[in-house]
Amino acid sequence: MVELFEKITDEQRLAILAHFGKTAESSKCDVIALKEWCSKQPHLPDVPCDSMLESFLRLSKYNFDKAKSKIDNFYTLRMKMPHLLQIDINPNSTQLRKNADYSYVIKLPQLTDDLYRVTLHKLMTKDLACFNPLLTFLWHFNLAIVGMIEDCNRGYVLIYDFQNYGLSHVTKITPTMVKRASEIYKKTLTASVKSIHFVNCPSIIDHLLTVARVALNPKIVSRIFVHPTLDSLYSHVPRKILPCDYGGEEKSAKELNEIVKAKMWDYKGFFDHLDGLQVDENLRPENLIDDDFLGFYGNFTKLDID
Repeated sequence: MVELFEKITDEQRLAILAHFGKTAESSKCDVIALKEWCSKQPHLPDVPCDSMLESFLRLSKYNFDKAKSKIDNFYTLRMKMPHLLQIDINPNSTQLRKNADYSYVIKLPQLTDDLYRVTLHKLMTKDLACFNPLLTFLWHFNLAIVGMIEDCNRGYVLIYDFQNYGLSHVTKITPTMVKRASEIYKKTLTASVKSIHFVNCPSIIDHLLTVARVALNPKIVSRIFVHPTLDSLYSHVPRKILPCDYGGEEKSAKELNEIVKAKMWDYKGFFDHLDGLQVDENLRPENLIDDDFLGFYGNFTKLDID
């Protein structure tokens, strides 16, 4: 199995737990309690592994009720997504793997000094026919699941490289799409986002910012930084952990993307297993909060994400 992340040291792990007010022992006890809760939910089709359970707790800042809600939403929503989006969401489907050749989503191997994971988004061609925001979102969502199993961090720093974007690309990223995608993350795999960085920005950057302001929480919008040069990015993200084609010391973006694709293939059995899981709504003890977001009950329809 290929390695996506550099091994996290014991010191780093303890520092991450301390950030959430936890020790290794107290976190282990919380994982055991959460696992027991999952095993007693008659409608849930599976019990996540310990590393996923700990990730759900971190994503919820160790709020037990929020962690339970995210786990329930994760299985329920992922089961609905193929119907809602009218697409095969498995990352090893031909469509998603082909899209990953053009639209990179890369989790950098090294954590920042303050223990955040950097994710780089980069479109490799200006060909509009190769640009599909929905497929890129699904690839990111599945990569986040892998991160739930293998990673440990305080949250995320996001970098978007807009070098190959034009106005036609931006018009395919609608506020509705961004809002729906952010809602899916919020209910399932949302993590603390320290900052968002736009680099190599074209003249249409104002249009992108308009979409962001309409679709995203103002708190998130306030964390967006537009960089005229890579030099200004380095004041936010350690230069050494960036790909070499961004002036860093890491492998190139292309090499890192190939590692991501290989990692997804390593998880083929896992994702095939997820695809076969079904939440039994007849056995659900109580309704989800805000369960009407994507039609969790009754007659749901195709999600309008375009």
